[in-house]
Amino acid sequence: MNLRDRQRTESRPKEAGESLRLDGSMNPQNWNDTTGKYRTLLKEQSETIRTQKDTISGQALVIRQQMDTIETQEKTIAQLRDSMERGMAQAAKAKRSMEEQCENELSGKDSLILQAQGLAQEWKKKEERAEQEMSRMEQNYSSQISALKSEIQNFSGRLVKLNGADLVLKENEELKK
Repeated sequence: MNLRDRQRTESRPKEAGESLRLDGSMNPQNWNDTTGKYRTLLKEQSETIRTQKDTISGQALVIRQQMDTIETQEKTIAQLRDSMERGMAQAAKAKRSMEEQCENELSGKDSLILQAQGLAQEWKKKEERAEQEMSRMEQNYSSQISALKSEIQNFSGRLVKLNGADLVLKENEELKK
């Protein structure tokens, strides 16, 4: 069957001219246009399917690679876990040894700590006494400063009076002249 034969069989007679369009409306349409549209749509869908197949193939390859990576990582994790368990056993042994050594050193240092605490208490008492002495000295100096201030005020008052008296004397001398 050639293209003309197909077009004749695909073209619809005019008495059956009304059919549903692709958009659902009831309007007359050319049967050849519809066939062409379907062919174009099929070509687009075929191309989409090919593209999706290629994408799926690529994704399957990536998944296989990831599965291989996961297997490798699982092996590495198992090796690390074994290594970690050995390391933990060694660490526990070293910890016990260090604890014993620390206990021995601490017992010797306890007396040093007690001596340091005694010295600290002694220095604290000296500090308190020094603070009390400083407080007494501050009060003493404060009272001395107050006394000196009142003395300065007295002297200032006397100076003002003497200056006034000097002026009176000068005036008197000028008047005598």
